[in-house]
Amino acid sequence: MNNMNTEIEKYINKRYERWLDYSKFQTARAGLTDEAVDVLNEVLHSLLKKEENYLLDLLNKKKGPYTELDFFVLRMIKMNAQSDTAPYRHKNRPLPVDRNVDYRKLEIEDKMTDQIDISGNYLNQYQQVIQIVDRFDLNMFEKDIFKHAFVCGESLMGYPSSGNQKYTLWTPIKSAVAWVLFLEGRIKKPPHPLQTHGRIYKILRSYYMSNDEKLDLLNNNILINNRLRRK
Repeated sequence: MNNMNTEIEKYINKRYERWLDYSKFQTARAGLTDEAVDVLNEVLHSLLKKEENYLLDLLNKKKGPYTELDFFVLRMIKMNAQSDTAPYRHKNRPLPVDRNVDYRKLEIEDKMTDQIDISGNYLNQYQQVIQIVDRFDLNMFEKDIFKHAFVCGESLMGYPSSGNQKYTLWTPIKSAVAWVLFLEGRIKKPPHPLQTHGRIYKILRSYYMSNDEKLDLLNNNILINNRLRRK
């Protein structure tokens, strides 16, 4: 496609940061340090070689706040980050010479992996975050920030508010979600340390008001982190 369709161009610009976050996640899992931007750009380069009508068809197929174009890009990011025979890793990571490896089998497996639809898993994670934040005791401004940044996938730079207040409100929400996911065993590493007098802790204390076990776990993690920081 020589000249990018305006509608497609706007959507790519709108979703770029969200796709980049996913690329960072997949490249980190694959051990490709600091290559998230390169992987995403490789995906977009390949994407824009496809027929315009095909891309518009993907763009117009909605799944909640997302489109089939989102899920196509996510699949391509995962493949390029993890598959040695995908375009990005094929150019930047030569296959090792090993007589015991059947490369034909590897290529078949990679193609099969490429066909796996990750949209269900992605939407499930998306719904989990929505459900968590719905239980947070947030004010209207914080709820609006969350809707703008997460639900709609928009950049905070475009949020109609002056100064840095939008960032100081958005960061605690993200951190509180990460702590819930950690405390409930959905992620393994604890998020950044927090203090009992901060906004993040207040959100979490309200969330776990009737769950003494989780509150104890949260407080124990805070104590451990504080001791480590003093050493």
